Amino acid sequence: MKGIKIIMIFFVALQIACLINALTIKDVSKIPSQVEPGGSVKLNLKIKNNLEDDVEDVKVSLNLNDVPFAPAIISEDYFEEIESDDSVIADFDLIAESNAEAGTYKIPVSIEYKINDETKVEFFTISLTINAKPNLILNTDGFLLKGQKNELKIRVTNTGLGKAKLLEVELQESGAYKILSSKNVYIGDLDSDDFDTAIFNVFLKDQNVVNFPVVLKYRDSSNKQFVEIKNLAARVYSNDEAIKLGLIKKNNIKFYFTIVIFLIILFVVWRKIRKWGRRRRATKNKEI
Repeated sequence: MKGIKIIMIFFVALQIACLINALTIKDVSKIPSQVEPGGSVKLNLKIKNNLEDDVEDVKVSLNLNDVPFAPAIISEDYFEEIESDDSVIADFDLIAESNAEAGTYKIPVSIEYKINDETKVEFFTISLTINAKPNLILNTDGFLLKGQKNELKIRVTNTGLGKAKLLEVELQESGAYKILSSKNVYIGDLDSDDFDTAIFNVFLKDQNVVNFPVVLKYRDSSNKQFVEIKNLAARVYSNDEAIKLGLIKKNNIKFYFTIVIFLIILFVVWRKIRKWGRRRRATKNKEI
């Protein structure tokens, strides 16, 4: 039994030694660290020869079959020789597919080499992250009127390539207006090339242009949190200006009311004149 245990320990130690004394990837450099869809990334792999002998015909290959990356030129780098305890840098230029989804992708790497006329292969896995920051743009929908309650409709458009997750829109206080509703509106996820609207009730004072400070809180696809402060300037109109521009229709109720009153008065006057005429004719007839 002791002999069997000694043999097993020997084989385990031998396997560990083989794992240590091999070609390994000592360092991975990615520029940039995260790439946008359609963007390029420079990948450098530092290959270390931990063997006691030199190795020849070293081929470092990336397997890109199941990931949304393509080589700008080649997916394989070659070295004639790596001396014992020496290192080389394998360079790759990769391009992320334009329609790639955000996420971290595992890329298999194989290192094939010859040592003492024997071909061997080592297998590794590295990771590359695709991530795109959202780009949020603010606009106002509709028009605003001075000196009265308004629905402030803030349209948030995502023109970036990445999704804005857990988006919240907060309207800040200002001396130019009074917020009559909640100052926070939760939108949720906003995809690339999509928009949504946050609505606030505000009472606007007598100013031609009002600046609305807006805070946007969201996370990107990698759950990194962002807080952005944007200033949204909006034109504010008086009722007369809005009517002239055709934004609102003129209220003709007063005009129609005046016409009705005038017609009623005219009718009353006409009836009195008619009644007076009848009495006058009746009086003349009696005298005759």
